[in-house]
Amino acid sequence: MTNLNIAEKRLPQDGKIQVSMGDSQYDLRVSLLPTPHGETLNVRILPHASMFKCLGDLGYMSEDLESIHQYIERLYGNVLFTGPTGSGKSTTLYSSLNRLNQIDRKIIIIENPIEFQLKGISQMQAHPQNVFDFTEGLRLMLLHDPDVIMLREIRDYETA
Repeated sequence: MTNLNIAEKRLPQDGKIQVSMGDSQYDLRVSLLPTPHGETLNVRILPHASMFKCLGDLGYMSEDLESIHQYIERLYGNVLFTGPTGSGKSTTLYSSLNRLNQIDRKIIIIENPIEFQLKGISQMQAHPQNVFDFTEGLRLMLLHDPDVIMLREIRDYETA
């Protein structure tokens, strides 16, 4: 159901599936890692609606929220959201993009995997095993004259 290859035991794999419980939708992100004694499995449960909140609803202190607004609305520069798994990076990113998403603003994202599909935003999925990595995606993005670029990962010097 998550589009993982059940025959593959040597390489890490990521997959996802959407499930409904009552009136709520959830994305389950499944990650498998090979170990000497078998595979280890991680399932992240992401409530679909929570990724598209207003930045003001995320619990930031007012001065921090004001700083975030100032940084993401600048005409140039970089903003990095960092932290451990489950710290709210994705929620903050998507809420920020939601605030910036306007008809006259071209936003392009490259991520692996695409977490959620966003209306009005161009999203690309990186495929490092097929040589379409974040660096190549960034090169291609720049040809489209974006106003806002989001890279979900900066794993190497060239991408940075």
